Amino acid sequence: SGACGRPLTRKLQITRKQSVRPGRALVRFLEPFDVRRTSILVLENDHASDDLFVFLPALGLTRRLSAAQRADSFFGTDLSYEDIEPKHASDYDVRLVPGDAGPGEGCVPLEWKEAPGFESTYDRMVSCIEPERALIHWTVFYRHDRPAKRLEVDLSRIEQVGKRSIPFLMTMRTLRTGSETKVVTLSYELSQDIPESLFTTWNLEAGDADRDRSKAQEAAP
Repeated sequence: SGACGRPLTRKLQITRKQSVRPGRALVRFLEPFDVRRTSILVLENDHASDDLFVFLPALGLTRRLSAAQRADSFFGTDLSYEDIEPKHASDYDVRLVPGDAGPGEGCVPLEWKEAPGFESTYDRMVSCIEPERALIHWTVFYRHDRPAKRLEVDLSRIEQVGKRSIPFLMTMRTLRTGSETKVVTLSYELSQDIPESLFTTWNLEAGDADRDRSKAQEAAP
C-alpha cells in the first residue's frame, strides 16, 4: 500500500521449481476479480537474463517482458519483476560487510553483487543472514549507489517447513516514496519433481491455479 493511498490487497499462488537449474516460476493472481487469472511465467537462463511472460486474460494475449522491464513495479506493489525470479547463491559474488548489523540482531551482514554471466537491476544488495537457519533478517537493495528498497522479515512469523525456515510475513519498503508492500504467506508446501509442463506459455494461458496445484500435489513427497 502507498504512503497516502488506499491499501491494495492481491492474493497469489506461486509454483516454483528452484532446487534444480534452470529454475522455473509460475505466478497466478487469485484475487481481486479485476486481475484474476492474470499470470506470470519466469524461465531462468544460465547465461542471460531470465525470460518473463505475462498473460493478460482481459486481452487474451501473452506478452514477453524485455530485460529492461525487470525493474518495473510488479502490478502496483513495491516488488519488481526481478524480485520474483528464481535465485541461486552462484548468481552473486558475496563478501562479508563488518559493522552493518545492528546490536543484538544475531545475523551476519553480507554484500551481494551480480556474478559474471548474471544480470541484476540492482547495483548491489546488503543482507543480514542468520547462519543457523539460513534465514535473511533484512535486505537493502541499491540502485545508482543509493538505497532504493528495504525488505524486512517478521521474525515472529517464521515457520518450519521440512528442513526450511520460511518467513510468513515480510515487508518491502520503497525508501524514496515511503510506500510499502506486506507479503503474507498463507500456506507453503514442498513437492518433488513438479511437472515441467506447468512451466510453458501454453499452460500459462490454458491452465489455472486449481490444476497447477493438483499436478504439483501429485509430485508431493
